[in-house]
Amino acid sequence: MSVGAIALAQFAVERQTLDNGGGALNGPTYALTGTVAQPDANPPLTGSTYTLRGGFWTGQIDAPANSCLANFDNDADVDLGDFGVFGGAFGSSSGDINFNADADFNGDGDIDLGDFGIFGAEFGRTDCLD
Repeated sequence: MSVGAIALAQFAVERQTLDNGGGALNGPTYALTGTVAQPDANPPLTGSTYTLRGGFWTGQIDAPANSCLANFDNDADVDLGDFGVFGGAFGSSSGDINFNADADFNGDGDIDLGDFGIFGAEFGRTDCLD
């Protein structure tokens, strides 16, 4: 009886960093928090309604539970008035005359479908803090 060699998969950590910082991002149905020692995500991790990029945090968002990113007119709801503001900026990029940084919810420098998804998730809310 002979015993053959057992093949084992070889794993390697090609790159690891220690990132400093953290913060929280809150929405109507989720909370995302980060802590020290999170590994970089390269390339970005994406899903149907999110993108997660690794690296250093550029700032911290401490949004109250009832804050609405899309409540542009501060009237405690997200309605057609807010849609008009968002629609006026849709398709623009940083530097364009109609660019509105408040409508760039994901902070990628342009107002696109990623931002529209976030606006759509808030549309119809009536519990916004003003």
